Amino acid sequence: MDGIEFDYKGYVELANLQSGDVIDVASDLMSIMSYCRKRKLDFDANKLIDALKEAVGKDGTVLIRAFSWDFCKGIEFDVKTSPSRVGSLGTIALGRRDFKRTAHPLYSWVVSGKYEQELLEYNNINGLDEKSIFSFLYEKSAKQVNLGNMANSSLTILHYSEIMAKVPYRKEKFFEADYITLDGKREKRKYSMHVRPFNVAVSAAPLDSEETQNVLCESGLKAISMFDDKLKLVTYDLRATSDFMIRDLTENEGKLFVAINGKNGFYTDGVDYSTAVF
Repeated sequence: MDGIEFDYKGYVELANLQSGDVIDVASDLMSIMSYCRKRKLDFDANKLIDALKEAVGKDGTVLIRAFSWDFCKGIEFDVKTSPSRVGSLGTIALGRRDFKRTAHPLYSWVVSGKYEQELLEYNNINGLDEKSIFSFLYEKSAKQVNLGNMANSSLTILHYSEIMAKVPYRKEKFFEADYITLDGKREKRKYSMHVRPFNVAVSAAPLDSEETQNVLCESGLKAISMFDDKLKLVTYDLRATSDFMIRDLTENEGKLFVAINGKNGFYTDGVDYSTAVF
């Protein structure tokens, strides 16, 4: 490298963050690193995290995703060390002293800022319901910030919205495995999330469609910015987006966001969800 650094601040400024913002960060570091490698720029993920913290200020809160579904397979979850399965930025933040991880083994975030202690005290069993951190993001009108050239499927607030809309194709399922707490105590614990049926083909494919993404943009829920015309940064208004999703799920059969057996919406083909195996 030539010692010329990536413009972390300039990139993060594309999100138009304000002091006091609560942000849910999802990332594709590989696309950012590829961009830097092609231009012989130095890149340090920690400096990107620093830029995010600076943008929201001391009254803001940064949540970086560290989701993992290993617990569902009976694999031990260690709050301090279990890696994120949704991008390496969460795993990198885990190694920092200014970030700590929330408790749920399936949907956890590494957090820093004003609401850090409140988030660490969440003791929800279900990862997606009204007692979960998704509800916190909704209530705080958080912004989701997608760094890098990410897929639209990162909009996980859809699953929270499904639960709020009481969709028939998701049911709560419990999982049990070893759990190692922040103070190193090993326990056997049970946690849950709302899962989709095994014998009905439920898909969030419509979320990735050009039609749905255009609707989100036109409705002012999604903003796309390009850095140097090559590197994407996307922001979502999570509360407004969730409200929009709930309306679609309750009034439009969810046709913009879900499909059942290949058809958009979840009432269109007469599936009897009461017989589904979850």
